[in-house]
Amino acid sequence: MSLPEVDTLIFFFINRDIQNRLFDVAMPFITSKAYLLIIPFVAWFFYKDRKKAFLALVLGFVALALSDWGSYILKHIFERSRPCNMLEGVHLLTGCGGSYSMPSNHAANSFAFATPFFILFKNRMRYAFFIVAFLVSFSRIYVGAHYPSDSLVGGIIGIGVALSLISLYNRAYERFKVKPYSTVL
Repeated sequence: MSLPEVDTLIFFFINRDIQNRLFDVAMPFITSKAYLLIIPFVAWFFYKDRKKAFLALVLGFVALALSDWGSYILKHIFERSRPCNMLEGVHLLTGCGGSYSMPSNHAANSFAFATPFFILFKNRMRYAFFIVAFLVSFSRIYVGAHYPSDSLVGGIIGIGVALSLISLYNRAYERFKVKPYSTVL
């Protein structure tokens, strides 16, 4: 069995075989309004440590912007059609979308935003960000907009962009402690 066949098999398992009324309501909400699930956790982190939460929020938004931009470019390189345009019998719960499928921008953006919170905070609440990011990625398959590999690649891109940005920030911060003026310039 080839990789595209496995991808399609997993897609139909998630999109049709585990279909139920609860997911039919929850997944379109998660795919379009996941930020409502994240806001309480962001507020909790601000309550716990305002400075670190602000840093995580800034890094999260910058990582989100960079991953969105990078994923958009990759979509036009890969030019993979969405499953709702290619396959018959797709259980489509939202619009099919006008762009290409690979990678999933939703997955990339949600993991890019979640990663700084996960890295900077060392408590159990940080897992909520990755749980929501996973739910967003899963919802894109369930609603019929992406193949599983699209969400997987999007998640990897989002995490990679965020980790690179955090690494760059850490290097700049260490240099700033030694040479503040030249670092700023």
